[in-house]
Amino acid sequence: MKKIILSILMVSFLHVFANEDKGTTYRVLDKNDSYITGAKVTVKGEKEIVLYSDLDGQFTVPKEIGEQYVLKVEMVSFKDMVKEIDMSTPHSKSIELVSN
Repeated sequence: MKKIILSILMVSFLHVFANEDKGTTYRVLDKNDSYITGAKVTVKGEKEIVLYSDLDGQFTVPKEIGEQYVLKVEMVSFKDMVKEIDMSTPHSKSIELVSN
């Protein structure tokens, strides 16, 4: 009986772990709102990490980076873009790169 109750409890909390907030997701776009794949994103906060945008132009900044950080987005044939982020204020989740 204990095993059954324990199993039910474990299954009921599974959705909590599956929906865990992993961070903030951004999307890198060009002026035509097309996704930019493979853009290098350097995130400087409490830690410094390097990420790359996926096939949909998306990348996720993990929560561990902190509430305030700087994004530097680089891609061949586009101008580098630097953006300061403060999670306590509303901000756009889209990053538009400008062609060289």
